[in-house]
Amino acid sequence: MLLVEQNLDLVLALTTRCLFIENGRIADAAASARLRDERRLLERYLSV
Repeated sequence: MLLVEQNLDLVLALTTRCLFIENGRIADAAASARLRDERRLLERYLSV
Protein backbone atom coordinates (compact mmCIF):
# COMPACT_ATOMS: atom_id res chain seq x y z
CA MET A 1 0.00 0.00 0.00
CA LEU A 2 1.23 3.48 -0.78
CA LEU A 3 0.32 6.22 1.68
CA VAL A 4 1.12 9.80 0.76
CA GLU A 5 0.45 12.02 3.75
CA GLN A 6 1.79 15.22 5.26
CA ASN A 7 0.76 14.44 8.85
CA LEU A 8 3.99 12.83 10.01
CA ASP A 9 2.67 11.61 13.37
CA LEU A 10 -0.17 9.82 11.59
CA VAL A 11 2.22 8.26 9.08
CA LEU A 12 4.56 6.99 11.79
CA ALA A 13 1.62 5.55 13.74
CA LEU A 14 0.16 3.69 10.75
CA THR A 15 3.28 2.36 9.04
CA THR A 16 6.16 0.03 9.75
CA ARG A 17 8.48 1.44 7.08
CA CYS A 18 8.89 4.79 5.34
CA LEU A 19 10.36 5.41 1.92
CA PHE A 20 11.77 8.76 0.89
CA ILE A 21 11.24 9.57 -2.77
CA GLU A 22 13.19 12.19 -4.69
CA ASN A 23 12.69 12.88 -8.37
CA GLY A 24 10.48 9.81 -8.74
CA ARG A 25 13.04 7.39 -7.26
CA ILE A 26 13.41 5.87 -3.82
CA ALA A 27 16.24 7.81 -2.21
CA ASP A 28 16.21 6.03 1.16
CA ALA A 29 14.12 3.95 3.55
CA ALA A 30 13.83 3.64 7.31
CA ALA A 31 11.74 1.79 9.87
CA SER A 32 8.94 3.96 11.24
CA ALA A 33 9.87 3.02 14.81
CA ARG A 34 13.41 4.22 14.22
CA LEU A 35 12.13 7.52 12.85
CA ARG A 36 9.90 7.93 15.91
CA ASP A 37 12.83 7.26 18.25
CA GLU A 38 15.52 9.19 16.37
CA ARG A 39 13.94 12.48 15.36
CA ARG A 40 17.29 13.72 14.01
CA LEU A 41 16.79 11.32 11.09
CA LEU A 42 13.61 13.19 10.22
CA GLU A 43 15.57 16.41 10.14
CA ARG A 44 18.00 14.82 7.70
CA TYR A 45 15.29 13.43 5.45
CA LEU A 46 12.65 16.12 5.70
CA SER A 47 14.34 19.23 7.09
CA VAL A 48 11.73 19.46 9.86
